[in-house]
Amino acid sequence: MALLTEILIALSRSIDLVDQEIGSHNKRVAYISGRLAYCIGLSPNDITRTVVAAALHDIGVLKEAEFIELAKFDYEGGIDYHSLMGYRLLNSCEFTKNLAELVKYHHVYYSEKKELNSRVGLLSDIIHLADRVDVCIDYTHDLLEQKNAVCSTIQEHSGNRFNPEVVKCFLSLAKQESFWFDLQFNSIERNIKKWIYYNPLLTLEQIHDIAKLFTKLIDFRSRFTATHSTSVAMIAKELGKILNLSERECLMLDIAGHLHDIGKLAIPIAILEKPDKLESIEWQIMKRHTYFTFQILDEIDNPVFKVINEWASLHHERVDGNGYPFKMPGDTITLGSRILAVADMFTALAESRPYREAMDDDMLIDVLKKSKGSALDSYIVDATIANYDYLKNVRTNAFCDAVIGFEDLFDKK
Repeated sequence: MALLTEILIALSRSIDLVDQEIGSHNKRVAYISGRLAYCIGLSPNDITRTVVAAALHDIGVLKEAEFIELAKFDYEGGIDYHSLMGYRLLNSCEFTKNLAELVKYHHVYYSEKKELNSRVGLLSDIIHLADRVDVCIDYTHDLLEQKNAVCSTIQEHSGNRFNPEVVKCFLSLAKQESFWFDLQFNSIERNIKKWIYYNPLLTLEQIHDIAKLFTKLIDFRSRFTATHSTSVAMIAKELGKILNLSERECLMLDIAGHLHDIGKLAIPIAILEKPDKLESIEWQIMKRHTYFTFQILDEIDNPVFKVINEWASLHHERVDGNGYPFKMPGDTITLGSRILAVADMFTALAESRPYREAMDDDMLIDVLKKSKGSALDSYIVDATIANYDYLKNVRTNAFCDAVIGFEDLFDKK
């Protein structure tokens, strides 16, 4: 199955989409962290841990406005809101638990870490310095012209904000023109992977666990979507069972449901939570989310994941050929994508949104019937309506599970 690193790097790309003006900030921080960790002489395991944590260090940033403050070099930091949220998100997944503390402390000053475990302290020191180096740089101008100013700024804060050992390694690296060229010109993903030594293959069941982490990142940006992906995943899985798909295919549908809206991280929260009908330009922006889902998941180079990506990203294609973003002819849309489309509409209509209340059963069924043969596959709609009460109960249970997860993340002290 897919490699762990490829999935987590795809997740890193999705984090950067929350504010596209920052470009590949998380990936650049991962690259700088890898170079620093290697220069210091850390073990392959610690280098890998540092690089992957750096690639996900801003996972707790759920609103675009937070990036404005974080992009200022003099940002006070400490264990702030986004660091704590990042810790909770990563700690909720078995495969990212060992990264959680590094993210929690990545904005804490070196001088304030005296009581912290020395290994966690050093690795988070590396990410902290790498993060501040990146925000110092203006990527619209030549980096070599900025080198001296960046080095001077970092050196000025050595011993207080930054670990002197890490500063020393950075100043050594900064002498290499290639270090700066790598940040500005070359493929940052390729450079990151040079510093990752542990990259296991995951089973489909393990990928499902990580997909739940994606879901939290997607849905928890807004209270109106806090349970959506979990519900879509469960409905899609149960529809697969009703339609006699294999257990493996049903699990793939579950994963696709968790991932189908990852592209919404690129959509401004003002549009996601607008209480009125979207203007034409806003609707065009909203329609980008399926394309971004496709692009993010396409980074995971694995045949099975290519199928999952197709099912996830084509959930707004229509059987009459008038969907988006690819305007695919109906006869080319696979069964998995058709199931996701029905599961997404079924779930969305049953949820309250900023611009409308949740539909009652009769209204929801009526909309599904009217969508047969145009937006949705008639056979799947008929199967949904025939099993409506059962699927409604599935969605209710999924909703409750997702609410508990939402409260666990946001209501902890």
